[in-house]
Amino acid sequence: MPRALLALMFLTVVAGPQDSKAQWTVMIYLDADCDLEAPMLKDLEEMIACGSTPDMNIVVLADRHPKGKPKGQYTNAGIANLRNWTTTKLLYVEKRKLRELADLGEKNLGDPTVLRDFVRRAATDFPAKKFALILSNHGESWPGICIDDTDKGDSLTLAELRGTLEELRGATGRLELLGFDACLMANLEVAQAVAPFAKVMVASEELEPGSGWAYTPTLTALATKPAMEGAELGRVIADEYRAFFTKSKAQQVRHEGEGITLSVISLDRIEAVVQALGELGDKASSLVKADRRASWLRIARARSGTQEYGRGGDPTEEGTHVFNIVHLAQRLKKEAPGVAAEALEKAAKEAVLYNVRGKACPNAHGLSVYFPPDSEALKSSRYLDTVGAGGKWARFLAAYTDTSSADTKKPELKPAKTDDAELGDEDSVTITGSITADDIDEVYFVLATKDGDDVLVMGAIPIEPDEKGELKEEWDGHWFTIEDDDGYVEAPITDFEKLDENTYLAQVPAQVRAADGDEWLDITLHFLLKFKEDGIEGELVYAFADTEGGSLEIDLEEGDTVRPVYLKIAADGSQKTETAEDAEDYLKVGKQGLKVGWEEVEEGTYQIGFVVIDFAGNAAEEYVEVKVE
Repeated sequence: MPRALLALMFLTVVAGPQDSKAQWTVMIYLDADCDLEAPMLKDLEEMIACGSTPDMNIVVLADRHPKGKPKGQYTNAGIANLRNWTTTKLLYVEKRKLRELADLGEKNLGDPTVLRDFVRRAATDFPAKKFALILSNHGESWPGICIDDTDKGDSLTLAELRGTLEELRGATGRLELLGFDACLMANLEVAQAVAPFAKVMVASEELEPGSGWAYTPTLTALATKPAMEGAELGRVIADEYRAFFTKSKAQQVRHEGEGITLSVISLDRIEAVVQALGELGDKASSLVKADRRASWLRIARARSGTQEYGRGGDPTEEGTHVFNIVHLAQRLKKEAPGVAAEALEKAAKEAVLYNVRGKACPNAHGLSVYFPPDSEALKSSRYLDTVGAGGKWARFLAAYTDTSSADTKKPELKPAKTDDAELGDEDSVTITGSITADDIDEVYFVLATKDGDDVLVMGAIPIEPDEKGELKEEWDGHWFTIEDDDGYVEAPITDFEKLDENTYLAQVPAQVRAADGDEWLDITLHFLLKFKEDGIEGELVYAFADTEGGSLEIDLEEGDTVRPVYLKIAADGSQKTETAEDAEDYLKVGKQGLKVGWEEVEEGTYQIGFVVIDFAGNAAEEYVEVKVE
């Protein structure tokens, strides 16, 4: 045989399989067996609009829910060339169609063996030089992801995710990119767990709108430039995600963009953040143990002003307690310089290669960490069991929360006074009070009414005491309102976060009933408010519901009915919520959606006063009666 022909055969044998590999295989774990089914199926349609190429395989494991309603959450529609299904299908995404590789029956995508088998088969059947794995469903930060509704709400815990990725190293090597198209997953505890198994992680610190990532332009960019690496692909994902909102022709979609975050995180740099956080925790623990209250108070003050994520509008419900690391470090440098937060700030900034954020998240620098307020929250969360009690940060959390829980003394708040018990047209009253305490976290000016011995809070806005603890607020009989096309109701604002000198993010608890439904769903309305000389401008950023599966964005559509939910404070200080039952207090969503206004309250007798909350969560309130004529 001629030597040249022998050489050619040798090259064919050796180089052929290597050259036949695609540049990328993108594996998408689409757990649509939940109340995000409808928007997640739209994500699949976006993938089909691009389709796989010789250099880019798109492989999807898609589980669906049997429900078809309510609209916007579930769907029984087919997609592309496939009819509706309620099982779990393994799919290869082609241009404008899906190739069904297997129908696996009903699978629990909260089971780590299902994730393992999917990735192993995708990597075997569609080998590539680089692998990306994207998990799409509800995200809970460090507690986990991929809650499967028809399998009793089972989910992938952090330990299960880490163990599965470790098993898969032989099949995929180190993943080029690990993505979480879900809420709250840009979290240090998550990043630390997955760091050995992927180079880059893409995730959101804050709640994600239900529309999720923009798959068509992202996959098209990868198909056009398949040589890109994980960090570059991550930046494309983030940029296209932001562009979907900022360039939308729909005003409400643009408003949703005000609350987005998305981070591209180098997992090679996570260990440095963990070390820096541990050292900070070690120093903070020593300070808290040495001069217990003084150091705890400085750290609590820093925590209080830090960007937090996943907050709901119901003050009676426990929050997620995840905070931005860079902003926390910056606050600690100011309030508690003894903890040496500079190294943590530097390490966290270096770990985040790129991030995008909306106006409502000005201090979202790309990576969060868990920081509960007290020992009850720490214990009930099972954080120490999930993440581990042995680390320096965990030991600090134990010391900090023990000190918080030991403080049960209410702030001393003197009775409120008014310069006039009656309020007429074009008039105002001045309400005064004073605080004697050094650990005040929040002070609110409150509008309320009496309901027997209870107080029904119609709304609260934050105010600042002066340097002597004196409180003074002038009220002219106006209050924030939520408006539809025909009328308005007072807005029971429960959280009011200052973003800049004239801009605030307000949260209003409410319920919504779909135009074609009869059930009420608890939601939190998030409004971006801008104060101007001639009044207030307000726009609805988005509405989120806390469901059994996780936080769910609710699209308010024309014809939906919305009613406010108020906080009721009993004489013994206990709290519960109460829903407006009078149809006159219902709003009908019109073509322009819901707006925020500033209107005169109705005639009647009101309780006006102050609520003061300290860093340990103890509250005191004082009211005075004012008659509005």
